[in-house]
Amino acid sequence: MNVIMTLMRRHLLETRWQLGLSAGAFFGLSILTNWIVLRYQRLVETDPELAFERYRFMRGLGGAAFDYSTTAMQVCWFNHPIIFLTVLSWSIARGSSAVAGEIERGTIDVTLSRPISRVAYLASQVIYTVVGLVVLAGAIVAGNLAGGLYFGLKSPASLMTLLKPGTMLVALGLSVFGYTLPFSTFDVVRWRPTLAGAAITLGGLMAMTIAPQFESVKWLEKLSVFQAYAPVTVALKGDSLVENVLALCGVFAVGLVLSFWAFTRRDLPSNS
Repeated sequence: MNVIMTLMRRHLLETRWQLGLSAGAFFGLSILTNWIVLRYQRLVETDPELAFERYRFMRGLGGAAFDYSTTAMQVCWFNHPIIFLTVLSWSIARGSSAVAGEIERGTIDVTLSRPISRVAYLASQVIYTVVGLVVLAGAIVAGNLAGGLYFGLKSPASLMTLLKPGTMLVALGLSVFGYTLPFSTFDVVRWRPTLAGAAITLGGLMAMTIAPQFESVKWLEKLSVFQAYAPVTVALKGDSLVENVLALCGVFAVGLVLSFWAFTRRDLPSNS
């Protein structure tokens, strides 16, 4: 366990600026979105039609379950491209750098030359990625709680309600990390696992948006991990959380098993 903690401290030193700035930006953005909710609530009291027209972009973020409640307006931002793409980028970056990135930099030789097993090394990469995703999701939840209290919103979302979309965001990040990591454990350069992870992610997004338009390929929609990501629906309806999270974590688990199997059996190139 001490070995894993030591490796995680190293990962933190290497990515502290990326993780810290992203978490800080998420926290600030969440407070800003609560200010937007406050402006809507004030406008709807005087001019409901103008309020619905001016802030209808939130319906686009929230989807079919969006109902202009305070909770819906807070949670819909979990679908915002800035948050969405940052989390996906973190997962792909951590997955591609876990093994292939270290080989490319020539640092894995030094690490594994010490009394560190391959299992412990890869476990530290996985655990740190999970911690990073929890920090990012936690920053959004904390920002919403702080913003709701500071601006005095009407019926703001509770901690338990906000934890539901937060959990879904973490699970989505884990699924993307899960299908990127195996490519990294097989490769020796970082760009190929990064490209593979990005291509699968883009394919999943396309399957969600384009496949439903054609009956012949509509089944492709079910193969996308984004099919299980529904933060607004889960927060408002209170259903499907466990089922969706298990589906996303299932992708993560399969990728994890394959990655440990491949990494413990492959020959690592020597850079000495």
